[in-house]
Amino acid sequence: MILRTSSSVGNAAVAAGSTSYGTSSRAVGFLSMAGQGGSWSLFAAWMWLGSVALAAGNPVVLATEHVDLRIRYQPEATPMLEIVATNDDARPPVDHPATHCVLQAADFARLELPADLPPLGAAGDPIWVLPASQREGLLYLGMSAEGNPFGVFDGPLEIRLLGVDGPGHFFLWQAELGGLQFWMNSRDGLRPDDAFRQSVGGHSHFDWGFSTSGVYRLTFQAIARRLGETTNIVSDPTVFTFHILPLPPVSASPFEQWQASQWPGESDPSIIGDDADPDGDRLVNLWEYALGTSPRIPDPNPLPGPSMVLEGNAGQMKPAIRVPRVGSAVDIRYRVWATASINGPWVVRTMDMDTAPGAGETLVFTFRDAEPVAQHARLYYRVEAQRTNQP
Repeated sequence: MILRTSSSVGNAAVAAGSTSYGTSSRAVGFLSMAGQGGSWSLFAAWMWLGSVALAAGNPVVLATEHVDLRIRYQPEATPMLEIVATNDDARPPVDHPATHCVLQAADFARLELPADLPPLGAAGDPIWVLPASQREGLLYLGMSAEGNPFGVFDGPLEIRLLGVDGPGHFFLWQAELGGLQFWMNSRDGLRPDDAFRQSVGGHSHFDWGFSTSGVYRLTFQAIARRLGETTNIVSDPTVFTFHILPLPPVSASPFEQWQASQWPGESDPSIIGDDADPDGDRLVNLWEYALGTSPRIPDPNPLPGPSMVLEGNAGQMKPAIRVPRVGSAVDIRYRVWATASINGPWVVRTMDMDTAPGAGETLVFTFRDAEPVAQHARLYYRVEAQRTNQP
């Protein structure tokens, strides 16, 4: 889908153009801005490029060890920050990528709240807790910025909670004089302040709480700013899988149920696969599922998909990317990448996100860039649809 937005200060117009698509499950956006004479123009072109996040091999189950989610700074890498699970009990300590490990809480992590304790719940409610103090037989889990150089960063390093995919709510807190300090709380929605800031070289432990058992996928992002710079460096959104025992019997995911309803008895990946396009309309199955369109009947042009608008006042207008998703596609998540050059490097863009009802059963996810368009001569966006993994 190609949209063209032209604007002078205080005025914006949007006109639909032609369509252009590839053959996989990511949407790529092109944003071009010129800032001459107090005005600029924006051009967005979307095409489908695919990616499904899959973990390779059998993951390492970390269930009783001392483990930290550690921010690691590598200035020669892209991106320069990453989050790994460091097994501190190993000698030497071992870093596990998020895709190669499972963080597990045993059945006896289950407690009952002795009294009403918002936001955790009411008296008698169950909660599974990985405690801030080490307890035999349970994972001892913390956060760390150890091993990073001093004199590089302008302040602490932040780990921000971007998403919670699971059967219940997630909480992160520390006990302090006078009560509990909650750093992360999914019960009231996620905001930029669902985060913990760790000093360079520091190491902290928390109570990690889950309102019910099951498989959770928590998405974190590391954020930092280097001395003398005005913009942040960020890690890719990093999904850690938690198994809070007991696990329910494995059942088909919503996407797999959709596949079975569209092609009963079919198993050919060239037909039912995420990146397959059996109806030849250049909209692959993963996006057909996310958008609620038929994978067996070609969709007319222009196809549904991401759109871009400009929001704000004169001189401070900022891009906002809107991506629809049907409400039943609960195992689909979106993220936005950006680069100043079409040849990359691409990095995940830190953007505020909110969700609002759309037409019918559709939800609209809006990703808002924090930087005004006037700060960029040219910027490319890529919107990625991901299907969450099975346990």
